[in-house]
Amino acid sequence: MGASPIQNIGAYGAELSDVIERIEVVHTGSLTTRSLSPSDCQFAYRDSIFKTEKGRDWLITAVDMKLSKTPTLNLSYPALEVAISSSEKSPQALLRAVIAIRKAKLPDPAAQPNVGSYFKNPIVTREKAVRLGARYANLPQYSARSGAVKLSAAWMIDHLGWRGKGGHGALVAKEHALVVINKSAKYASQIIEFEGEIAYSVEAEFGVALEREPQVLGSDTPV
Repeated sequence: MGASPIQNIGAYGAELSDVIERIEVVHTGSLTTRSLSPSDCQFAYRDSIFKTEKGRDWLITAVDMKLSKTPTLNLSYPALEVAISSSEKSPQALLRAVIAIRKAKLPDPAAQPNVGSYFKNPIVTREKAVRLGARYANLPQYSARSGAVKLSAAWMIDHLGWRGKGGHGALVAKEHALVVINKSAKYASQIIEFEGEIAYSVEAEFGVALEREPQVLGSDTPV
């Protein structure tokens, strides 16, 4: 389980919060315990109460999930729909497709140090998404909560030519523009400087601010 509830991990059209029923926590200071509902956890895209000051001192001790006994395939992610033919639509086929897509797109962190997706997909108003869509017809857009629209950070970074380019001891992976590889950086501050250059170029071109997904433990911490 790891830190998955804290991050509310998700991919391919699904999030962990879709199946969470309760989360048991203990306060690291007072040692009091609580049972939290999904609404208590304030789950959002790559976010939860556990990433805020209010929930930072809660230690998760148990997670209750409710899984369906009836297979329901979420094929909202375009690449999955293409990968699975109508004759083999099963949970097993979906699992194989997800594994194959991830192997093809994400470099092995054991060989090329990285933390997976480095930037969150930005969420904008529908009005802004319409304006961007009129200018950039190929920019992928996905429905988000409360009528908002999620944009593809990878597409924007790739559109600006960052894939395969590097600086400050880091490199944008050739396999996927959301992955930042540490080639020779010794300090987190170097990665953050490289991040800043990417984010600045995206905001200058698209008017959209990128947000880092991983947490940084001190900018001068050796990496």
